[in-house]
Amino acid sequence: MISIWDFPNKVYVLLKHEFRKQVFETTFDVTGGRRNLASILGVGYTAVSEWYYGFKKRTKTKITTQRCPVWAYKKIAEILVQNGYENLVLQIEKNISSYSGHSDAEVKNPVLPIKETPELMNLIAHIIGDGSVSKRAMPYFSNTSKELREEFIKDLKILGDTEYKESYRNHVPRVWFPLVVPNILEKAYKIDFVNKKFLNPSFFFSLPDNLICSFLRGIYDDEGYVHDSNIQICSIDEKLLLLIKRLLKKFGILTSNIFAYQDYYRKDGSLSRVLYFDIYSEYIPKFNKLVGFTHPEKREFLEYIVKRINRGWKHPNPESIKITVLSELEKGISTSRRLALKTLITARNLRKNYLYPMEEGNLTVRSGKKKGKGGAQLWSITQKGKMHLKSLGQK
Repeated sequence: MISIWDFPNKVYVLLKHEFRKQVFETTFDVTGGRRNLASILGVGYTAVSEWYYGFKKRTKTKITTQRCPVWAYKKIAEILVQNGYENLVLQIEKNISSYSGHSDAEVKNPVLPIKETPELMNLIAHIIGDGSVSKRAMPYFSNTSKELREEFIKDLKILGDTEYKESYRNHVPRVWFPLVVPNILEKAYKIDFVNKKFLNPSFFFSLPDNLICSFLRGIYDDEGYVHDSNIQICSIDEKLLLLIKRLLKKFGILTSNIFAYQDYYRKDGSLSRVLYFDIYSEYIPKFNKLVGFTHPEKREFLEYIVKRINRGWKHPNPESIKITVLSELEKGISTSRRLALKTLITARNLRKNYLYPMEEGNLTVRSGKKKGKGGAQLWSITQKGKMHLKSLGQK
């Protein structure tokens, strides 16, 4: 659990009005007044006054909320405990109305202490996976999957009424959220979110299995890919991949060695190097049972592999597959992966033994590629293909 006393010193807290007055007035009494408390804290008299009142006058007409930094409350708590007010200190966390970073979006009505839940582990995974965190700017989570963005927003709510906003940049959706969130998690779990690194990942191995699986699900939702017969995960950070391999092995899910491929040319002319490893097909049913996906398309492809594995060595009927392919294409253009879902054979097998031969016979034709990086080949049915399908008694 993460209590208010575990928060970074740069977090700013607002206590409920009446309780805040009680805390400060009690502290004034034991220190000899507001000015003495300011001297002890090493701040100005005005700063203590603003923390006490909970607001700051910017101009005659502009008044803003003024939160007190956690470091100051830590010092105030020491003073109160030393003078016999332990019970008052114990109530501080229960009376926090909001917290934020400096000039940051806030978390209102916070749920404290922050408990280690599946949602929290999933949140950490998404910030590492498809999140972008800088030292000062508002961070964001970016994913084209509506379901994952909605899940991310839902996970933020375990912290309280967490402020967020949604936007698009270059047609890519983003969910912006308070910088204070990764700042708190960074200190508690020693995570460098800016550089996407776990500085001390040992805490994972003390977590219950369901929390580890929630973390793995979040990482695979963002960085995983379902191939014909295996599941792959990619990263530029070898230590992150080694951590994921160890976590999977804990559940008896064995993986390949880590390999690398060259992804794209950077602006400076250098090649981007991406690392990856695979979960082999024999361990996919266990992965599906324990981890799985929230991402709807990846979940669908994973279920397809499991069904195909459960089919065993029973060979499908070639004529039936041909009819299924033409029937699906008559409904609209499709990719080999989508067609494979209907036939329970691999997309590679489908292309080699059905789509390409039917293309040579002028029954199917390639119709460009899907938009986006590495867009899949699209296929459609020809007029001859429709006539052939009709001759087989298919509508």
